[in-house]
Amino acid sequence: MATRDDTRHLSRLRPRQLQEYVLQEHKAQRAGHHYDLRLGGGPRDTFFSWALPKGMPRPGERPRLAVPTPLHTRQAATYKGRLSGYGAGEVDIAKRGQVMVTEVGPGLVSFTIASERYPERFQLRKHNNNWLLINTTPRAAWVSDQKVRYVKVPAEKVDQLFDPKFAVQAKIDGAAAWLRLLKDEVEVASYRVSAQTGRPIVHTERMGLAGLKAPIPAHLQGSVLRGEIYAEKRDA
Repeated sequence: MATRDDTRHLSRLRPRQLQEYVLQEHKAQRAGHHYDLRLGGGPRDTFFSWALPKGMPRPGERPRLAVPTPLHTRQAATYKGRLSGYGAGEVDIAKRGQVMVTEVGPGLVSFTIASERYPERFQLRKHNNNWLLINTTPRAAWVSDQKVRYVKVPAEKVDQLFDPKFAVQAKIDGAAAWLRLLKDEVEVASYRVSAQTGRPIVHTERMGLAGLKAPIPAHLQGSVLRGEIYAEKRDA
């Protein structure tokens, strides 16, 4: 594995932007079987790279070592086949898609895999002279997943339920959700957990809120609100 660390240029990965990612499986003759994580692409068409001796961790698993390697060209980052010379061995592409970078700082990159049905969140964090890859995907619901059900009221009885001083309108039927207020951001998730993964179905990234900072008053931090999500189609 190479030793040069090009992660000092991580500021090229702009927060709240989609980036390409590739996970290569490398059966190297000298370094042994491992995976290589590539993040980037963009205008420079280069990828930041980390070698993962034990692959990417699943939700709830311990952080795994990530060894920084030099910047890779697109050709190298997407290569599959047999290498000779340095890194000799078989290379294949295990996964490929897009990630949303949510935070970038000295020795830190947070990102969400955006091209899968159930996105997973990761954080690359520099620890002493090494890097660690941490799976930060939420694993438990914040509150009960019991959905609030609404009662239908006959039209002739509606006026009896509302004070005439207030205006009312028809309810927009969206997707019920929980909204959790954190220190400087909002997290959004479904009432339900995924039948496939058993984890919360998080909508934060889908709503464009991932990495978006907003000061939350101290007395509201930690609050969980009920809400609904709906989409509005607009003409281009």
